[in-house]
Amino acid sequence: MQDRQRRRYALYDLRIDEEFAMLQIQATAGYVKRLEQNIIRSGAIKPIMVWRGFVVDGHKRYVIFHRHCIPFFIYDLDLDSRYDVMEWICDKSLKRLDLSEEYRKYYIGKKFMVRYEKYVTQMKDAGMVAKDLKGTKTKIEEELVKDFKISYGTVRKYTQYARAMDIIRKCEPEIAGIMFSGRVKVSHENVVSISHFSPDQIRILKDLFKDGKHEKIQSSHIWNQLRWSCLHPSVPSKKKEPEQPKAEIKNMPKYDPDAELQSLILTIPTWKSSIERVRTVADFGNASRQAKVNLLARLSSLSDTVQQLSAYIKEKDNEHGSGTGNVSGTGA
Repeated sequence: MQDRQRRRYALYDLRIDEEFAMLQIQATAGYVKRLEQNIIRSGAIKPIMVWRGFVVDGHKRYVIFHRHCIPFFIYDLDLDSRYDVMEWICDKSLKRLDLSEEYRKYYIGKKFMVRYEKYVTQMKDAGMVAKDLKGTKTKIEEELVKDFKISYGTVRKYTQYARAMDIIRKCEPEIAGIMFSGRVKVSHENVVSISHFSPDQIRILKDLFKDGKHEKIQSSHIWNQLRWSCLHPSVPSKKKEPEQPKAEIKNMPKYDPDAELQSLILTIPTWKSSIERVRTVADFGNASRQAKVNLLARLSSLSDTVQQLSAYIKEKDNEHGSGTGNVSGTGA
């Protein structure tokens, strides 16, 4: 790879690619302010890394340069595809000495995702069939196992983590930034669970991460926050009227017949993500027979309970003649 350096200082007009920008390490407001002060004082010292007219590294500096009309210089990266660019960003970030463990997991998982997507695209362009992809996946896992001295299971776990964090970061960057910083610890299972929530549910969790009350976010914190939001939905603010004395009884929350159902609805994604994680990460070939028998028994019991509840809901629906039609949960 040959990088082409342009030492001519100018106010280059570059483009921003959303995927490249999303891969950058999130900076605090304090860091950006200090960076801006240093640039105003010293000018452009480091180049902006560029690929085909897009900013690859130096997004914050690029904005500051243009805000204050400060000329800068650039490096043109000689890379073949945007997949190569994204992996270059991951590799550069992984070399940082101040990288948090959460970011390290993310970038290793993202490397797998990018490299796999690149191979899939190349194979499709070459007319190769889907069955060849399994071997490709194994090959990439082998490469990352060797490069980072980690197990195959760890590669899969980091990949699952990276996918989940991409979803969370796109929906609510501030929550993702707090997770990446390591200021608040969140288990792998809870990160995956949160990524399965709706965008509105993820936004509801913002105050939970920002309030500074928890060093570690537990499942109970997440469900309590979501359930509280269901029981106390926010309403559009209105002009305040003079408060009138109210009887004690009127301060009680209104009975909500959907509350328990909503609570279960919010809990189910955790079950699904836990099951999916075991399916993709666990070493079933070497697991003990007793452990597998016990797991099968619990899964069977769970399946029976789900079927019984489904039948009960349909039965009650028919008894009350609610006219809701099919309530099997397959709606849009």
